[in-house]
Amino acid sequence: MRAAIVVTDPSDWTAQALLASFSRKGIVADFLNFKDLVACIDDHPSLRCAGLDLTEMDAILVRDLGRSGASDVAFRFETLMALQERGVDVINPPPAIARAANKFATSLALQRAGVPTPRTAVTTSMEEAQAVLQNLGRAVSKPLFGFKGREIFLLQDGIPIFTEVNARFQGSTALGATLAASVSHSDILMDHLAANLRLDRGTNLTLEDWLRELDPVAHLVVHNKEAVPVNSIRPTHRRATRVELVPPDTVRVDPGGVLGRLVFNEQITSSGYELEVPLGAQLCLIEPGAEQLQHDSP
Repeated sequence: MRAAIVVTDPSDWTAQALLASFSRKGIVADFLNFKDLVACIDDHPSLRCAGLDLTEMDAILVRDLGRSGASDVAFRFETLMALQERGVDVINPPPAIARAANKFATSLALQRAGVPTPRTAVTTSMEEAQAVLQNLGRAVSKPLFGFKGREIFLLQDGIPIFTEVNARFQGSTALGATLAASVSHSDILMDHLAANLRLDRGTNLTLEDWLRELDPVAHLVVHNKEAVPVNSIRPTHRRATRVELVPPDTVRVDPGGVLGRLVFNEQITSSGYELEVPLGAQLCLIEPGAEQLQHDSP
């Protein structure tokens, strides 16, 4: 059996988990990015991607179609429809993908199925949107096609009073926010919020300014690199000033999930990409209930 996984980032843990699942079942699978898709319409029509004939696939699993314009999405979607018509198993089926991607179609399907659904209005008219807001008073504004919690606003009488921020983005900038606050500057999270709310952003420091004004500090996040969930493991290091974001012992951490965050009041890398060798050799992981340290490289 031959399969393909359509995905933008093959290194994403979900893509790796799918590949591992196929491998365990003895199925050969290839990663494909549909930006490389090409269709030829002639005496012998063909659908190819990265040099592979898609019609020869037994199954195509769609993780994501990639970020692109409306015309690109339409082309990629029609390609999936054509492959399904030729007998290739497409997972999930194209109609299901279209319904899940479109918030109007999703809400309508849920309402028709009897699932309690909030009052919803969809419009491209600013006047109609304002009329709906006047009637509701308080509402959540979302893009029809969106992902990762972007461009979501809580509106009160037409005024945005809260905007949802993607948790990954927020968590990854925690140290930056602390550093910015220590020198009375706005951080990148606040700048993004200001931009979403159409407010003036603060004055940022350049990288050179950071280096001149701040004491040495480093932020090391340890992730689960296994292809399967693991029991919570606490990272530790004798030179770290503190350990944060360690899940409870009862929590299993998914592939790619955070096992913990170490904070150092010193420089731990020269290149920005690799740890200093002595530091990496001293990194330890402690299993729940274990009395001894288990040494591992980062």
